[in-house]
Amino acid sequence: MIRRDSLSDMLTVSSFLICLYLSTFDLGVLIIFPVVLLTSGILLQYYMLDKPSQTKEKHITSKAATNIGYYTMLGFAAIFGIGIVSPQVEKLPFLAQVDLTVTQAVMFASLIAIAEEQFFRGFLTNYLSKKSIFLGILGSAAVFAAFHLAVYGQSMAALFYVLASGVLLAWLGIRSGRLAVPMCIHIMNNTGVYLLTVVYA
Repeated sequence: MIRRDSLSDMLTVSSFLICLYLSTFDLGVLIIFPVVLLTSGILLQYYMLDKPSQTKEKHITSKAATNIGYYTMLGFAAIFGIGIVSPQVEKLPFLAQVDLTVTQAVMFASLIAIAEEQFFRGFLTNYLSKKSIFLGILGSAAVFAAFHLAVYGQSMAALFYVLASGVLLAWLGIRSGRLAVPMCIHIMNNTGVYLLTVVYA
């Protein structure tokens, strides 16, 4: 089971603060989806899973930090490798349609990553894993890819990237037992992709 920990809780709280901050810039329409996804993920975890899935530790120990760091770097390297295999992926095309500063775009990229991880890994992977780990990993990754049709359309390279990343994020979340791992990887991925898009635009 993928459990919340103090780092994933801190990232979740910070995502709500990012929502409040971005809403002051007349970006309310842009942040509706991540807010709904984030709130849905939290509520569904609470009501649909057997018990609250939080680790017992109040603070992150050095062993836990090593665990989070190891799986985060492993996952980020693997996602980087997946990106090399499918280089035709259009990077965050929806952000080009909205007039955001670099800071606002990085905050939005982080917000959407945290919201998606709360829903897809925090809730859906855990929920489907009640039947089998295999179903939890592949099922949540397939739904994750389907949600990205709205962003990438029918680009097979982009959908392969998202599906493979979804499998990897779910597996690393289950393997590490922590929601913070896929959250950190996803934040690094979205932020890195956006910054590369800005540099090469």
